[in-house]
Amino acid sequence: MDWQPIETAPKDGTQIILGCFVHHKGYGTDAMMAGHWFDGRFAVGMGFAFDDLIFHASVQMPWTHWCPLPEPPASP
Repeated sequence: MDWQPIETAPKDGTQIILGCFVHHKGYGTDAMMAGHWFDGRFAVGMGFAFDDLIFHASVQMPWTHWCPLPEPPASP
């Protein structure tokens, strides 16, 4: 799994892992979340349906990198 610049991330709704380094109150940490391109920005989560509407969570992070999701585990 190789991290790639966010400028090369797919913008077709493909689920990916988003990454960045976040500074908060004098501390720094890596942030990673699964998400996808939606409505002109990267949204996290897959969304959910309610009364025929689909909602997407959005986290305003300075995403700088992305990588593909790994293959899911094999079923038992």
